[in-house]
Amino acid sequence: MVATPPDYSKWCDRRLWTVYESVCLMLAMEPEPTRHDPSASISGFDPVELAIAQYGERADEAMRSGDLKPFGPEDLARPTLQRRVEPRAFLRCAKAWNVPIPDELAPVLTREPARPPVVPSTILEHIGRGYRGADYIEEAREQVLGAAVAALKSYPERCINAVAVRRIIENNASLLWPDTCRPPLTAMEMERLISRWLGRLG
Repeated sequence: MVATPPDYSKWCDRRLWTVYESVCLMLAMEPEPTRHDPSASISGFDPVELAIAQYGERADEAMRSGDLKPFGPEDLARPTLQRRVEPRAFLRCAKAWNVPIPDELAPVLTREPARPPVVPSTILEHIGRGYRGADYIEEAREQVLGAAVAALKSYPERCINAVAVRRIIENNASLLWPDTCRPPLTAMEMERLISRWLGRLG
């Protein structure tokens, strides 16, 4: 297996991880993307994908039993690996499964659970609270266009149209917006904004 080891410094202060990110960090590989050698597959099964799927099933069982809670009710509508969890809660659950936890993640186990701020401190923290003022829209558009630039730089071959760019943004929302783990605009709003600019230069 050939995989990029994670830079734990960029993960340990994150408020939320997805189950997929959590599993990859426990397996000591960079979660986005997980790179491996196809020749490592055994009888048609890729050991990396198999391990991720198995831990995903364990997480799903833990959520069904109440031992592990997703971050919000909307997460239950997502596939298990895409559900967001509080890092400390996931690692405590993994410890109960006797899963080896990398030393770099040990400090996450000892910290207090994240608590949301009582009063939103920035415009974008009003997401989901019904606030859609002019300041919010301006900042949200700026952030989405910035995310589109990042997508074009990192995945140029996949950015064939506005829909593809929007999907890349959504798939990496937890990295782009670590506090909310979701874009500040709806899928339709992002596609309209991005498509307006993609064709400007021909």
